[in-house]
Formats: sequence, structure tokens, C-alpha cells
Amino acid sequence: MTTAKIDAKGRLVIPRREREALGLEPGDTVFLVREGTALHVARAQNPFVASPDDVIPRPRGTFREAAERAAVRHRAALDELARR
Repeated sequence: MTTAKIDAKGRLVIPRREREALGLEPGDTVFLVREGTALHVARAQNPFVASPDDVIPRPRGTFREAAERAAVRHRAALDELARR
């Protein structure tokens, strides 16, 4: 899981590693799908034909479980830093 920050204008910069993994280049169209408190980003091969359901896998719980695991790792790292 990768983190990013939103700037004062509401822009989100997708880190280079993630852009390269998705094959994203400046000017590309992406799908943004909100599911609860999660925002899924997927490259649109052809935004006039495809729909988000075609490119974003929908197994329930997968994203949430990954986020929860990352949160546990993050808390553990913070706890370790606090002990030093």
C-alpha cells in the first residue's frame, strides 16, 4: 500500500511507482470509484467503451483487509519509534 497527500487545490499526486505499474502517463483518463471510505483508481483503456466495473475487481473486503493490515504495520512502526 502506498500513501499520497492531497494538496490545497484538491489534487492527488499518484506516486511514480504506482503510475508506472498502471502504465499511466500525463493526460490519461482514470476511473475513480468510491466504495465506503476507499477510493479505487483504475486506468481507463478506452473511457468511451469500458466502465469502472470492467477494470476494477470487486471482491468485497480485499481493499479493507489490506488497509487494516497496513494500519497495523503503521501503528507497530509508530510504537517502535515511541519506544526509542
